[in-house]
Amino acid sequence: MTDKKSLRKQIISLRSEMDSTIRKQAEKAIYQRLFASEHFQNAQTICSFVSFRDEIEMQPINQDILDQGKTLLLPYITPEKTMVFHLVKDLSALKRNHYGILEPDPLIHPLFDIHAVDLVLTPGVAFDESGYRVGYGAGFYDRFFSILNKAIPRIGIAYELQVVTNVPKDDYDQPLTHLMTEFKTRTF
Repeated sequence: MTDKKSLRKQIISLRSEMDSTIRKQAEKAIYQRLFASEHFQNAQTICSFVSFRDEIEMQPINQDILDQGKTLLLPYITPEKTMVFHLVKDLSALKRNHYGILEPDPLIHPLFDIHAVDLVLTPGVAFDESGYRVGYGAGFYDRFFSILNKAIPRIGIAYELQVVTNVPKDDYDQPLTHLMTEFKTRTF
């Protein structure tokens, strides 16, 4: 089995080589699948994320959450290297962190209690057929999921080319409940 570092490198390379037309078609299919899903329609408070590198473009999803009057929470990495979620009402007020990722400004975006969350949209580099994922290696989402109510849907959002049969797992890895790609939704 490939180690996480090799798998990460392989999938990031595949993702970066995607044809722009195919990428846009895939994103449109993912948006339609997500917006039509019962989990999205029934959720009022949604943890989402901001795209990094060649991840699916999340701006339309995040704007749709706001446009529907739902509560949008986006991740912020604290100086202590923990991930917390802040309430965002205006995407133009985000700022770049030292990783180059747009995130809430804790001075203007209030910290939000994760126990009031209805749905978590989850990024990743690689995903497998059992609900496990490989991220960028910092473990932020695994630590977050370990304290999150297990009944809250955790949906990975990815291109089908990011799906492999199995990803390497560690004891601390936390599975998703669903994975949504341009082709289908997997339930775990």
